[in-house]
Amino acid sequence: MHTDIINIIKEDFEAFADPGITPEIEPGAALWEQGGRARTCEFVQEKTYLLPNVKHNGEVLPYREFLASSSMANLSSLANFIGNTELSPNFIDTTAQLQGVEEAAGDPEGARSLIDRRATEELPHMSTRVLLVQGEAGTGKTSSLKQLAVSQAQRYLDKPALPLYFYVNAQGRALSRLEDAMAKDLQDLRSQFSYAAVASLTRHGLLIPIVDGFDELLGSGGYEEAFSSLAAFLSQLNGRGCIIASARSSFFDYRNFRKNATRFENSSYQVDTIQIRPWDPDQVVEYVRNEAHLRDQEPEQVLLRFAKLRALLSEADVKLLSKPFYVARVADLVINQDSLPRSQALLDQLIELFLAREHKKLLDRDGHPLLSVEGHHKFLAELAEEMWWQESKRIDIDTVQTAAGMITEDLKLAPSVIQQIVEKVSSYAFLTTETSERQTYRFEHEVYYGYFLATSLARMIVKGGDSLRQFLPRAVIDDVLAQHTARWLVQKAESISTVIGNLSAAVGASFIDYMARENAGKIIAEIIRQTDKVEDEVLVRNMVFQKVNFGKCILRRYVFENCTFSEVDLTSAHLIECSFQNCQLDRIIVREGGTKLDGLSRGVAQRVNSLIVQQGGDMTHHGSLYNPAQIVSFLGRLGAKIKNEGKTPEYSRRIQTKVDILVRFLRKMELRYHVSKSDLKRFYFARLPGWTEVERQLRQHQLLIDETVQKSGHSLTLMRLTVLPDEIRRGENDSAGSVPD
Repeated sequence: MHTDIINIIKEDFEAFADPGITPEIEPGAALWEQGGRARTCEFVQEKTYLLPNVKHNGEVLPYREFLASSSMANLSSLANFIGNTELSPNFIDTTAQLQGVEEAAGDPEGARSLIDRRATEELPHMSTRVLLVQGEAGTGKTSSLKQLAVSQAQRYLDKPALPLYFYVNAQGRALSRLEDAMAKDLQDLRSQFSYAAVASLTRHGLLIPIVDGFDELLGSGGYEEAFSSLAAFLSQLNGRGCIIASARSSFFDYRNFRKNATRFENSSYQVDTIQIRPWDPDQVVEYVRNEAHLRDQEPEQVLLRFAKLRALLSEADVKLLSKPFYVARVADLVINQDSLPRSQALLDQLIELFLAREHKKLLDRDGHPLLSVEGHHKFLAELAEEMWWQESKRIDIDTVQTAAGMITEDLKLAPSVIQQIVEKVSSYAFLTTETSERQTYRFEHEVYYGYFLATSLARMIVKGGDSLRQFLPRAVIDDVLAQHTARWLVQKAESISTVIGNLSAAVGASFIDYMARENAGKIIAEIIRQTDKVEDEVLVRNMVFQKVNFGKCILRRYVFENCTFSEVDLTSAHLIECSFQNCQLDRIIVREGGTKLDGLSRGVAQRVNSLIVQQGGDMTHHGSLYNPAQIVSFLGRLGAKIKNEGKTPEYSRRIQTKVDILVRFLRKMELRYHVSKSDLKRFYFARLPGWTEVERQLRQHQLLIDETVQKSGHSLTLMRLTVLPDEIRRGENDSAGSVPD
């Protein structure tokens, strides 16, 4: 038996063995202790470089089947448990699309089938596939992933050769490490194996973990800790298997993730991104019709009422009504023949209506409403804020009682109301109850959590001071919370410049303040995007603007001081005589005919490291500029003041061709740690005449090296970068007058 095979077996058996007891592995047999019992097996090997069959309890099984059997992982029992999970009877699969990096994205197809196909077919050679499922809040990511896991578990019982999806619910947990989330769900599923065996089962393609809400593993440790936990898990997979992680669209930063992955050995991976799309009109109709049937209503009458209500909505709210979350709530409304208040945003109308229902439904022992509508709103906002401070979207009954006490005191209600609220909280429409070791409560959907927390955060921003300084670095503010907070401030704050000033004063300029700076930057960007009443000559200090959209803003004489701009969308923005003092600007997204940068100084233009130039109505067609001369020239076409000044040397056509090839190569390497020569040949840029010279230059400067990777006795030479792609990109801008080799 080859040494590599023995090492694989040792690693697997150690994962299943009782803690503290090392299995004894020999070429022909193994002895280990599991569940307090000594166990033995024999290995029957047909070929030196293949995993052996295993003879155990008189039965001979292929190695993978043995790991899945009742003697080891007992995946059939796990599949039975998962397969019995109760799901909504009205599930309409949304569509999804595989995102391309430079090639065209794939055609839309059913989300479940696309995720399943990419997770099980065409896995990259000697690299773990990280399948990132992205989508905005309310687009149906969780429903699609749960349906995939449950339906696959049901099929597994008939066809155990299939991999089993292990759904890990990371949403709303006070967990900063991936292993904590996995261990907790394995315990809840009464699994026969522990977290230690997840990597082994994933390596062999028996298990595919789905981490739903990976972005919610972020606590005060921020991105670094969450990315580090994922990179650490990948390093255990030795370039095999697949893991699926869902997150909102703006969350995942490939460059930060790669930086963390370089700290671990065996972190060979490839990231593929699948974007969940909203429902089309036919899917919306199908859902409403099904819901009417399930609730014994006449479908055509319900659809007629739904269409009439839809016709009253604004254009922005009609777009929301393509998201499953909103469709489900509005369908519930029309089935109950409720009407929406007028002249409000859709979510505000839904919240107001549901709060009015709670007001009428939650009564005291004498039949009177427990709280006013305002009281219910304050109570839910108090719960949301307490979840934020605890870094968990699940709270226990003691926390509910504390929040109820604060509300009754604030509203000057009788102390007896506290216990009555606690008794009724499980029937709240906005909350859902979960029971594990103890009963906990969480908001039914992240949209509700963001809505009610936004009220507390917005008031905190208006007030400013220590509470805001403590709030901002507590956890990562997501898009939903930023949008609702900004909307409250735009509608109710007296002065937007004061709001921006309070946010600037609440964050420092150092690296340890990075998460607070990015959180504040998200809110300011949303304010800028949503309002047309921004004052002139506003000072913005110490912000990090990362993957945000400034919308159709008009900013006059804004002063940005010590700010970082990365992948900021300025395609419709109009900046007039704005200054950028001690700012970093990288991968700024612009569009000729859309972006206006009137009066931007040449000095600022020369500090822009790179541009992403949008060439169509969306980011499907775009190009990148890294050449300093080209960046300055293009910004001049957008309004920057560069006329009658010295020119930066232009690259020759030959050099520009090589730079373009290098940029394409770096894009690919952002998504993977290694690349094989056979995979490289599939990329268009590697077939261009200039690639050979680019590769030679990278190797000459020790930026690209070969590594021999051995798996199961086979060896393969793979290429990897010795530095992060961003470091190579920035090298082009070290000197405005420099010309690469």
